[in-house]
Amino acid sequence: MTTHRRPPGWSRFRHWVAWIIPATATAAFFRIVYHARREGMDNIPPDGAIVYAANHQSHFDPPLVATAVRERPCAFLARASLFRPILFGRLIRFLNSIPLERGRATTALRAAITELEAGRCVLLFPEGTRASGAEVGKFRGGVVMLARRTGATIVPVAIAGARDIWPRSRRLPRLRGRLRVRIGAPLKSVDLEGTDEDVLELLRTRIIAMREELQVRSV
Repeated sequence: MTTHRRPPGWSRFRHWVAWIIPATATAAFFRIVYHARREGMDNIPPDGAIVYAANHQSHFDPPLVATAVRERPCAFLARASLFRPILFGRLIRFLNSIPLERGRATTALRAAITELEAGRCVLLFPEGTRASGAEVGKFRGGVVMLARRTGATIVPVAIAGARDIWPRSRRLPRLRGRLRVRIGAPLKSVDLEGTDEDVLELLRTRIIAMREELQVRSV
């Protein structure tokens, strides 16, 4: 996929100003500074609602995934505290962020359902927070609930290199490193026939396998 698809309900102005321009600029930054590469773009369905599910170990993960799937814009959940400064809060809302209150996810999930029912895309990190270690943490059930509720397609996304550059423990990123993102094949309907726990474990296993392949090739 190489063409940018305007999300249902978005004006041409919003598509350019809130997505194409910032996503293209951010992608250029990652490519120039961190030699970022993405692969598997053909695995992104051209139409219909999508839940992108990615591993989460770095501050860079949300913009990195957003640029990797930039042909099909996505909304993503962000800490509610980021919305409190008025100007910055308005900016990230315009850029399609959904506020997430810790311990009170219902409102954010409703907003995500609205996005998906409109045929748009949402990015989730099933671990729920940035992992402090190198391992991919346990996945939680929100991603499966959203897919079952809305009929959205789950697309696994693996990130490699971001934790080495900007881990949870650092206030600022390092200026060296390599970033890699792989977009995996969408989960099939048969993959959703098990319990939520079965689906989450399958999703986690696939993301871990993709990440390990990216890490081997980056050495």
